[in-house]
Amino acid sequence: MQYGVAEYLNLRSEFEEIVSRNGYVMDDYNSSIDSLYTFISLGHASNRFRTGFERAMDIAETIVENYESSIPKKSRRSKSSS
Repeated sequence: MQYGVAEYLNLRSEFEEIVSRNGYVMDDYNSSIDSLYTFISLGHASNRFRTGFERAMDIAETIVENYESSIPKKSRRSKSSS
């Protein structure tokens, strides 16, 4: 499912609120694509028991999946490079 700009902004705001309010261990609390990739690959180790973790992970995965489906295949970021 493709999301519109408003839906993306709402998801990003919700993600940022969850991780900043609950003291997640992260370099920063923004929802840039790079931060979301890092959260998906490393966030489980330090944050899995924190409030809202499952929702934050769902949001991060949703945004990244939609981002990846919207760019040409040869331009996609390799999951191993994150």
